[in-house]
Amino acid sequence: DTAYKNLTANGKYPFVVLNLQIPTSDVDVNVHPTKKEVRYKNTNQVFNFIYTSIQGGLSNYVERQVEVKEPVQQAEQAAPSKIVNFFDKRAEKSQDIIVERFEDTVYVGNSGMQNLQKEVQKFVEQQQMIEIEDIPKQPEDNIIGQYKNTYILIETDEGLEIVDQHIAEERYKYEKLLDEKKVVSQMLFLSDKIPVSSSQAQLIKENLDKFEKYGYGIEFTGENEIVFRKIPQLISKTDPKEILSDILNNIEGDISGLEEQILKTTACKASVKAGQKLSTWQMQEIIKNWRTTKMPYTCPHGRPITHTIAHKDIAAFFARAK
Repeated sequence: DTAYKNLTANGKYPFVVLNLQIPTSDVDVNVHPTKKEVRYKNTNQVFNFIYTSIQGGLSNYVERQVEVKEPVQQAEQAAPSKIVNFFDKRAEKSQDIIVERFEDTVYVGNSGMQNLQKEVQKFVEQQQMIEIEDIPKQPEDNIIGQYKNTYILIETDEGLEIVDQHIAEERYKYEKLLDEKKVVSQMLFLSDKIPVSSSQAQLIKENLDKFEKYGYGIEFTGENEIVFRKIPQLISKTDPKEILSDILNNIEGDISGLEEQILKTTACKASVKAGQKLSTWQMQEIIKNWRTTKMPYTCPHGRPITHTIAHKDIAAFFARAK
């Protein structure tokens, strides 16, 4: 669920089929009375490897399968394989990574786990860079225009692609903010005083650093009253009251999700709106930026960004052979 946290809508959860083979000596099955939970050694290694692998599978790159012809001992050859068994007696106490020729299975010993994890991450990053570098070399998208001043229509080899302009830009701005080390802020010389409840005031006081991290400067003018001294430059024309309301109303009691909600709200407010008429140049810019994102299929709130109507389906409707 952590890997999918900004790819699925609230109340929706991903599913996964996971097969880990771990020595029985490394597993404690007595931590839950009905055996719904188990405890195992090397928890962080297991978690990080699974998380990295899922992130790689969801990222915006074309997976290139590597055919394994011989059993190998090097992690970079093993990384692209399909199935990973965490432990095997042959590798349990060694640094070897053993690839099963016919089953396309990787067996990893405990001491070799960390090296394999690094190689998988390196492999994923290399493929992402290849895809991003290829984008500037490609011709611009053949944009037909807007539908209802909300959707951008693109002619592609596959058919008619329909892109929601607001959430396409929202995905791009979200990832941009996530990668920035310091968000540029706009100072506010005048700011309305915003009343907050006691619980909201406490939440804000305890998390001023998180607001600051993403470009928000908040000052208390009373026990239950605040003003914004600065906001991210990306949303300098947005009403601070609206920003704070969106952030606080969407926390839903999950304090750990505050930083994520700040990011989502900032990206949302910084993006073009549905119903906003765009020039061809503006549409090209939105689509070009969106195509560079790592996770281009859903917005940070989990809504789908794009839908393609296949050319063959359009042709079939009009009774054309092709």
